[in-house]
Amino acid sequence: MGILGCGWLGQALAKTLNAKSYTVKGTTTQKEKLKVLNELAIEANLVKIYPDHIKGDLKSFLKHLDILIIAIPPKINRGETNLKNGLENIFQKKELSAISKLIYVSSTGVFANGLNQIYDENSTPNNKSLRGKALISLENTIRAQNKIQDTFILRLGGLFENGGRHPIHFLSGKPNVLNPKAPINLIEKTDAVELIVKIIETKAVDQSVFHGVFPKHTERETYYVDKAKALNLKPPLFENSSTNNGKIIKSDLTQEVLDFTYTKEP
Repeated sequence: MGILGCGWLGQALAKTLNAKSYTVKGTTTQKEKLKVLNELAIEANLVKIYPDHIKGDLKSFLKHLDILIIAIPPKINRGETNLKNGLENIFQKKELSAISKLIYVSSTGVFANGLNQIYDENSTPNNKSLRGKALISLENTIRAQNKIQDTFILRLGGLFENGGRHPIHFLSGKPNVLNPKAPINLIEKTDAVELIVKIIETKAVDQSVFHGVFPKHTERETYYVDKAKALNLKPPLFENSSTNNGKIIKSDLTQEVLDFTYTKEP
């Protein structure tokens, strides 16, 4: 199987798949990362997506793949992303004919914030911001392709890693943080990886959209102040006079269909 985008999440996924005796291919945009991937037992390919072409050995990467996971965080500039054009280009390749399953790692950012907004796997994406519309457009590009029949979209909440990358490191000591009472929607990297593995290994799935968000939605101020104290960081200062725009992303259907249980609480 192949992971298009072997970055922070993709490498963690590849390690888990290798441990389960899968053969894994992966792509990177940086030459210096090829050695890193190969040392992780990932067959590495240099592939870079531009607005009008794809540079690198895409053909070798796609050759003989049975499952394709797209895990590239889109870089969105003024509502536009090179990834959409790149995906449309990739979906024209004849090498995709052998692929039986496609998993696209998307974002809960397809949903707009608001007051008392709750979304589940069957909710219609509605974020009209430049970033939101770009994310929705990417999902639509995935749906529009007709080369791979079994196509799944996994929308992840805010990704973090216990003992590593966490949004509190960005918010620590920051003044005037908005939306103190808005709910959090987070998922630890280990759970995100296990969700992708579940989609890979579960057969005869009728559901095509899944959500990866830990089912506990603490208020932002309470959560981040407590997290800062636990990590001996300076707590952020919230603007309590502000509105509390946010949303709750439900993942009940995902847990039921995939028989999945979260293990890493934010």
